[in-house]
Amino acid sequence: MKDPSTIKEVQHVTGCIAALRRFIPQASKKCSHFFKVIKEASKNMKLIWDDQCKKSFEGLKTFLTSPPVLERALPREALKVYISASNGSVASVLVKDVEGHEAPITMSTIL
Repeated sequence: MKDPSTIKEVQHVTGCIAALRRFIPQASKKCSHFFKVIKEASKNMKLIWDDQCKKSFEGLKTFLTSPPVLERALPREALKVYISASNGSVASVLVKDVEGHEAPITMSTIL
């Protein structure tokens, strides 16, 4: 994925991260530079994608492309299903509570 080059593209990235925030630790902190860029770009009508934004974007891409360690479901264990749908795709994840956080059991995506 290439770096965003327009305000709309940065807004799209922040929207996607917002949809996945439950599964990204400190998602708003990781996107804080993007929000600053959007705010400045709306004033100046020019996108300034600096080194800090590049570093944050690369960190998010690395996190999102690293597979999570999947947990194993046990019989009669309480599980949760999260579903996200858009015009072009549907995604779901089955999770369980492990030591105070939600751990994925399985994930699926239909494009």
